[in-house]
Amino acid sequence: MTSPRRSDQNVHTSRRQKLAARPTRECAIVDMSDGRAALLIRLMLQNGGRLSNSKRDRYDELTEAEIATMEQAVQRALATPPDV
Repeated sequence: MTSPRRSDQNVHTSRRQKLAARPTRECAIVDMSDGRAALLIRLMLQNGGRLSNSKRDRYDELTEAEIATMEQAVQRALATPPDV
């Protein structure tokens, strides 16, 4: 009999394999370091997919159109159910 922990590991391994098998789609919206992009995404996730007005000054190199495009991408990701 497989332990619950072992079963959970199999599910996570299977999910990683499915994700790795997906064709990747390059979609460059803006050019910035991975760390700054990750922070931007986290800030948007914390605010329902939007970058709050108080945080926008951290990204003054981005245009309003670029921010809006990033927000739309994050909102789509939030609305998409995960593959199980």
